[in-house]
Amino acid sequence: MCSPFSGSAQNIAKISLSDLNETGFLLHELDVIGCDVTVTNTGWKTGVICQIQKQVKRKLLWGVCLLQFNELPFLHLFLNLDGETTAPISFSGPLATRLSKSEKLPVVNFKSIKCKVLEIERKILIKDQNYLLDISYAIKSGSSPEELTVREPGPLSHSRWLTTANRALRLYVSIENPADEHKLSVSFFLKSHMPVWFHIKKSKYFTNATEHVFEVIKSLRFLTENLLKVIDPVIQRNEFFALPENLLLSVIVDKMDHIRELGFRRIIKARKLASKRKSVRSFQPPKIEISSYRLH
Repeated sequence: MCSPFSGSAQNIAKISLSDLNETGFLLHELDVIGCDVTVTNTGWKTGVICQIQKQVKRKLLWGVCLLQFNELPFLHLFLNLDGETTAPISFSGPLATRLSKSEKLPVVNFKSIKCKVLEIERKILIKDQNYLLDISYAIKSGSSPEELTVREPGPLSHSRWLTTANRALRLYVSIENPADEHKLSVSFFLKSHMPVWFHIKKSKYFTNATEHVFEVIKSLRFLTENLLKVIDPVIQRNEFFALPENLLLSVIVDKMDHIRELGFRRIIKARKLASKRKSVRSFQPPKIEISSYRLH
């Protein structure tokens, strides 16, 4: 969905629908709508998509950005460990203030961190993403190639947490005894954010979306209870791809025939029930019992 950069949700929805009409798109054919993970877009009472659903008078399938969803836990963990940010491109915490010049520091003997790096075609990655892949391999192996030490990890910006993470990883290989907060941030990124990020990049279909959401949840269970109290509410507020309609999309591509058949039966039943509904159903993130994932 293309929308204005600012304004009320109602105004953004109105302009978005107007733009669609001008292209000749028939609104009765609108089934799916995509957006970033912001309250303006996803607010279940007055958000942009809620406003659009009211206009078209039916429920739409929400395609909320998974890469941004995957960034949110890292963002909140980083701010919790290092302190709040002070401006769009600056930070105030002891770790973050060292990130701006991290690529200029020499590499030292650093401890490797066990993690899983997904094999992925480099041609689908841009410069910053290739850097992430290489620095992850380096920290996993405990050795950084010389050419990696002179490469640019990307700009420092609140709107680009991938490159902020790149800089945190680059700083890690330049400190023999990093602070506990730094080690935890790097471990978090390598064990959760990075592998999920590449999974999303490699399998970015609606039918894979629910799998990615649960992978985020599962990969974070190594954190302490205090940190999970910071992270889990963020996930619960934004786990839109864990809704029933998205779960069913995953079910109908299952490897087992009877599971796929069950999925189709559920969809047919849901459509019959929806045809009797007189109002548009509110779109709210489901309440998932996240704590149960620590058992698996």
